[in-house]
Amino acid sequence: MRFAIRSIEKAYKLLNPRGIFVLTTHSIFVPGPYGKDLAKLIGKIIKFYTKRLLGINMEERSPFDIIIKEQNIYAHFSNPFRIKRLLKKVGFSLIIVGSDERLALRKYQGINYIFHEPVYYVCTK
Repeated sequence: MRFAIRSIEKAYKLLNPRGIFVLTTHSIFVPGPYGKDLAKLIGKIIKFYTKRLLGINMEERSPFDIIIKEQNIYAHFSNPFRIKRLLKKVGFSLIIVGSDERLALRKYQGINYIFHEPVYYVCTK
C-alpha cells in the first residue's frame, strides 16, 4: 500500500489547482474468477500472514494481491473505503465515487459501488 500512497501523493503534487484526477481500482468485495469471495479471501489472508511469520519468500505484497501466473498479470484488490480515506488524507476532494454506467450518469449509488468493478474515484485538488 505504500506504493499506492506515494503514487497518489505524487499525482496530487503534479496536478494543477482545480485539476481532475481519476483513479480506478478493483474491489475486494466483488466475487469473481480470481478468488475474491469472502471464504477464499479469509484463507488467503491467513496463508499470507503465516508465510510472512515463517519467513517464506513471497511474491505477494499484501494479502489482497493476486498474481495470475498463466496470464503474467499482477493485480491488487483494494478496499474502496480505504482508498477514499487515502485520497482525502493526501488532500484530494472527492467529486464522485462509483462504478460502471451509473458513474457516467452520475446516479447516486450509496455504497453499492463497492460490489462492482472497477471502482472509479474522480477527485480534484
